[in-house]
Amino acid sequence: MKANSFLSWWCFRPWQIALDMIGIIFAVVLYMHWGDYNAAQQMFVLMGILIPIHVFEEWWWPAGFHWQYNLTNGSTRPERYPMCRLTDMITNTVACIVFALFGIYNLTSNPFLLAMTAFCLLEVIIHTLFGYNMYQRYKSKGKRTIYGPGSFTAYTCFLALMVWGIMQMMERSFTVMDWLLGIGLLLALLVGFIIIPEKGLGSKDSPYDFKSAGYFEKYLK
Repeated sequence: MKANSFLSWWCFRPWQIALDMIGIIFAVVLYMHWGDYNAAQQMFVLMGILIPIHVFEEWWWPAGFHWQYNLTNGSTRPERYPMCRLTDMITNTVACIVFALFGIYNLTSNPFLLAMTAFCLLEVIIHTLFGYNMYQRYKSKGKRTIYGPGSFTAYTCFLALMVWGIMQMMERSFTVMDWLLGIGLLLALLVGFIIIPEKGLGSKDSPYDFKSAGYFEKYLK
């Protein structure tokens, strides 16, 4: 597989800068319409603002989320498979835009609220599991905590949104169909945002590899 020169360039810093700019645009929109939006709309647009912050921790500093993600998924090529720069760029960009648009266009019915709240819960759970896995893997090399790139924003930003979502859910009445549709929507989001990009564009020979293990580099020596 040969890298597209533009994509290879784009999938380093440029797309992250663009994602930050998108997040700033959503922040301005939320500020201007805070009083017009209901609580669920505010929460959804906030997700579009917080994802770029989460990506900063995973990609920029301390970076290395891909390393723990790929190793936890049993990869023998953790620098490029199943997550590579291209697939993660697609995942985070689409999630950022879609979640914020859900809020802006008030797609905040019970199934949507359930799916978004569960998504935040998954962020917390996944980062905890990844963190524990990496602690077990590198504790002999000096690792002392379950921290991994993305954990801080997962335990602050997404945990706070999860609690806020639960509080909103407690104020509503949910039917069995709401629960079924919400779980179905969550699964559709996970398939669309993560599984399809990785299955369609991921490869053990992907040229869109990460050039460093980031935070985990110190445990590889």
